[in-house]
Amino acid sequence: MTPLPPTHPPTPSPPPPMSLLVNGGAEQHMVGWSTFQSSGFAGTTSTEAYDGSQSFTLRAPGSPRLDQVVTLPAGTTRVRIGGYFKAVGVQNAGSCRVRGQITSGDHSGWKLSIEWGPAESLWTYLSDTFVGLSGLPELKVRGQVINEDSPAACFLDNLEVFVVQLAPP
Repeated sequence: MTPLPPTHPPTPSPPPPMSLLVNGGAEQHMVGWSTFQSSGFAGTTSTEAYDGSQSFTLRAPGSPRLDQVVTLPAGTTRVRIGGYFKAVGVQNAGSCRVRGQITSGDHSGWKLSIEWGPAESLWTYLSDTFVGLSGLPELKVRGQVINEDSPAACFLDNLEVFVVQLAPP
C-alpha cells in the first residue's frame, strides 16, 4: 500500500481590515459622531438601512451634517472612505456627500469627496481613495446633504475608513 502524501489544512484568509471609524453602521445611534443642524435633521433612522437595523439620515431643507475625526496610524500615505448611500427627493443642484478633510498641517482642506443624488435612489456602494497623507495625524469624515430649498433625505450606512498604504519604515 502506497502512503498518501500528507495533507495540510488550507491557510486561513487574513481577517478583513478594521475600519478606523467608530460606529460606521449607525447601530449605536450617534456614538462617535457629532452633528450640526441649523435646519434640517442629522441623526439615525430605523426606517431605512442597508445592513443591520439603522442608518444615518440627513434631512433637508438646509445643510445638516454629521462629523467624526479619525486618528490615522503613523506613516499613513493612502486612505479609502466608502459606504452605502441612498438619496430620496434630492432635486436640482442638491446633492448628498461624504467628504474627507485634512485638519492639520500644510495640506489642510477637503481632499476627497463622494457625492450622490437622484440617480442613487437605491442603496449604492461608493468609495474614494486619497493619496499623499504622509505625516498627517487625522482625517475628518463629514456626511452632509445640500438641498436648501426642498425636502430631501440622504441615507448612509456601513461607512468605513481604511488605511490602504503605510510609508515604509
